[in-house]
Formats: sequence, C-alpha cells, structure tokens
Amino acid sequence: MLLDHLAYRISQVESNPERVYTSPSDASWGFGTVNYYHTGEVLGALLDLSILHDMQGQRGLDDVMRDLYKEHYERGRGSTPDDLIRIVSTKAGRDYTDFFRRYVIGTETPPYDTIFGFAGYHVSSASRTLGVLGLGAARSTSEGRLVYLIRNPASPAALAGIRVGDLILAVDGVPIHQVALANLFGQNWIGGRFLGMAGERVVLTVLRHNRARIGNDT
Repeated sequence: MLLDHLAYRISQVESNPERVYTSPSDASWGFGTVNYYHTGEVLGALLDLSILHDMQGQRGLDDVMRDLYKEHYERGRGSTPDDLIRIVSTKAGRDYTDFFRRYVIGTETPPYDTIFGFAGYHVSSASRTLGVLGLGAARSTSEGRLVYLIRNPASPAALAGIRVGDLILAVDGVPIHQVALANLFGQNWIGGRFLGMAGERVVLTVLRHNRARIGNDT
C-alpha cells in the first residue's frame, strides 16, 4: 500500500508541467501549481531510503527529525534549511548539500530508480489518463460515499446528475468500498482517480430518496 501511494504521488508530481521550472522550495512560498506537500512527501521518502542506505539501516529520516526537535524546538528556536542539510549530512555520514541543491531548491528530477533500487525496487513509467468523477468531496459511511460538496458544476459527476446529499453505493455493480482507485487516500474519498481509462462509461448506483442508476462518463 505504501508503494502504491508513493507511485501515485510521484505521478502527481512528475505529470505537472510546471514542475520543470518551479522547485519544491519555491512552491512552498505559494508560487505556481506545484504541490509542495506532495513533493515533500516524495522527497522525504527518498531521503529516508538514501540515509538508510548510507548508514546500512542504522539511521534514517526519523533520526534527523529527532535531532531537529531536540536542537531547535526544545530550545525554543526555529531552524533553517541549512540546519536541516547539516543534520541530514551528519546522520548520513556524507554531505547532502548537492541533494538539496538539485532536487529541493532546484528542479532536477530525483534519481527515483537509483534510490528505490536501494530497497530492491525498479521504477518504471507509463502514460495514460485516468478517469475521475470530479466530485468536490465525500465521506465514507457503512453503505457508501456520501457526497457533501460538488465544486465544479461542469464535472462528469455533476453533468450526470449527482447531487450533494447523494449516497454512492456502487460503480458498475461493484460496491464502492471495493472499487480500485489509483491512490491510497482514494479508498476513503470518492474523488480518487479510477484505474480505468478516462472517457470510459461507468454506471453508478446512487441512493437518493429512492435507489436509481445513473450513467456517468469518467
């Protein structure tokens, strides 16, 4: 599940065309559409694996965070990017300035295959557009996903007739809790992307005042 989630996050980061000129560091200031939470999550995983590899499993990113906490938070002072680089380098036993310069401050593509290879994994890429309902948000219930927000009236779901208050029970007859989505969080959020291709037609089973079947192109 963790690897599936990281794969989804990497695809989100690398499929954003703005990624080539907006660095994670710049994105943290609110510049552009690059999501620094997503890039930070991916870079954190890479840092963890890289440090674990450098120290043969004896230290990882957790040790870095503990030192940051003890040296700065417990002493009532903030930390700088240079503090983070220093502690990472100390814990890893080598200088990580270049890592931060290229992948955090810079816009170079991280060496996914090399670093994931430390854990025995190979990273491959493929291009496809995944289907999405386009709902704003929904929450899980014992029966299905209760829609409580539709941001875009032109989304596939809205155009198909989905309304706030609808309870989505199934997709093509498959209970909604069992529908394969392209990200871990999607298991608890109907906004997740389907593993099917964009443009495919699906049939949603929806409970409104009575049970109805509504077709929808994702």
